[in-house]
Amino acid sequence: MEAAGIPAHFPDAVCADFESWASCPEKERLADLRAEFTRLFYTMPRLVSLNGADWVRVGLSEFALKHGERAAVGLEYRKLNLKNRKGSNEPFDNIVSELDFLSYLTSFEAGAFEAGDALNAREWERERAEFIEHHFEELSRGVSQGIRSSSENAYLLFCATLLDRVASYI
Repeated sequence: MEAAGIPAHFPDAVCADFESWASCPEKERLADLRAEFTRLFYTMPRLVSLNGADWVRVGLSEFALKHGERAAVGLEYRKLNLKNRKGSNEPFDNIVSELDFLSYLTSFEAGAFEAGDALNAREWERERAEFIEHHFEELSRGVSQGIRSSSENAYLLFCATLLDRVASYI
């Protein structure tokens, strides 16, 4: 993470709990994680939503206020002629889709910088920053807080901490 400019220090308790969890037999870890993942993200009512429509309130654009967060994120995809990956059933405003979208924007930004095209690189950077501000920032914070308040699973708590770190530095 430090190579990406993200401080790697995690709270000692998160690391210790994760290390203890990781030392358990693989079969036990997988069963535990599957059960907790289902409990948090799939059992109705969902304890932790992974969709922006359930978290984003402050950064809403005018379009999102009128049509909803999911439609607003879908519009961002359409602006760039994108669709969700084949086989993905997640909505556009799902955290997995939004991370994928940010990866796409970042790759074009990096490509423009590598090609010496500072003007296009800045445009991609602006697109990424606006997407984070209007969509991803609140979603990632909400998912992270939701996991922390609803789970004691060391792996998911580690992931919530990682999500916070990444979201703070992109």
